[in-house]
Amino acid sequence: MESLLSNDKTFKVSSVHQGRVTGYNPVDNLYLVSFEQKVLDQKFLRLEDVELGSTLEGTIEKAGDSGITVTLAEGITGWIPMQHSSDVLPGTDKKKAGKELLKWNKKFKEGSKIKCKVISTSDVL
Repeated sequence: MESLLSNDKTFKVSSVHQGRVTGYNPVDNLYLVSFEQKVLDQKFLRLEDVELGSTLEGTIEKAGDSGITVTLAEGITGWIPMQHSSDVLPGTDKKKAGKELLKWNKKFKEGSKIKCKVISTSDVL
């Protein structure tokens, strides 16, 4: 460890750096820390960090016939069934359902941002 510190000009003894704990190894009793800016900027690192009932902004990853897959953060995605959308719902009439589905696909385009409310953090469908 001494040799690593002596060769690195960035991390000097008593210097202060902003980092984020990304994990813990109980066997070695070590915390895993990241200094990468993209990790520091992320709101969530794991599913357990997402609070139930919170309203978040997500990016539409894929809009299908039955729902939307939304990316909340790197590695964290959510699923919004069509029935839970407050914008466009398919009608019970078959003729009307086709038109409503077209509206659904036009409204929710891949890459666009939407607000969504977290009602479950279950990672099992």
